[in-house]
Amino acid sequence: HENMYKHINIEQIPDESSIHRQARINQFEVPQNGNQLLQILGDTKDPIYPIYRTGTTQDIYVTCCTTLFDLDQKQITVYY
Repeated sequence: HENMYKHINIEQIPDESSIHRQARINQFEVPQNGNQLLQILGDTKDPIYPIYRTGTTQDIYVTCCTTLFDLDQKQITVYY
């Protein structure tokens, strides 16, 4: 989750948490399956603005859950 457009050229107010999370996402290879995607979504390596938000002192928000929709298997998995 991030709150800035990547492919639409419009004026935006820079969002520090989105910039941090996108920079971390850019360090990963493009995921090839659901497990690789979940590894990215669950990442907490950035100590200030992790992808999986943990309520750090600067980033007071917390990720309540991550949901994987597998349309091929007709399955929804919720991680919290």
